[in-house]
Amino acid sequence: MEESKTNINPEFRAMSPRFVVKSFDRAIEHYAKIGFQVIYRGEGFMILGRDAVEIQMNEDVDQVRGSSICYMTVSGIETIYKEISSKIPVDPCMRRSYSLNKQPYGVKEFALYDPFGNLLFFAEPTD
Repeated sequence: MEESKTNINPEFRAMSPRFVVKSFDRAIEHYAKIGFQVIYRGEGFMILGRDAVEIQMNEDVDQVRGSSICYMTVSGIETIYKEISSKIPVDPCMRRSYSLNKQPYGVKEFALYDPFGNLLFFAEPTD
């Protein structure tokens, strides 16, 4: 297969994590609290979106797998933090404070778990 000469500098431009969840209805209820809306819902597959971020989900009522982690870059993190933390807990994980904090690797971030054990990070570059 011949390599395209028009794509000399390819870029990764978006990430759409896919979570396995036990209930689409429960996922919709949770993710609506942080501003996500249903883009598509079909048999066993769903896409939720907010701005340029999409989260794909497969429904598996017998889920026995471990949790996933999603890291999302955002802008206006203070506003997003206030919006989300007024609705659900955002300081849940690993005996560390993940309420809105500046990290040594050049971002402000916070994190939360969804009802299925998936860990969501929200980050804004500070440098």
